[in-house]
Amino acid sequence: MMRAPLFLFADMQGAYRFSNWVREHFEAIREQAQRVSKHAQLIKVDPEVRGNMVTVTFLYETGDAA
Repeated sequence: MMRAPLFLFADMQGAYRFSNWVREHFEAIREQAQRVSKHAQLIKVDPEVRGNMVTVTFLYETGDAA
């Protein structure tokens, strides 16, 4: 399963800061995801900067709970 929310920032610098923050805090994000789902395991977080916007793709593995 994949989810990709879009985040908007005032400028490209803010978008890059957020993108780096997401990468640096993967483990903390993964721990929060595990708290709210018994079945979904967060495998990867991939932030992509597009100007002043960041799309963050969250890749989960759900096993048999699809």
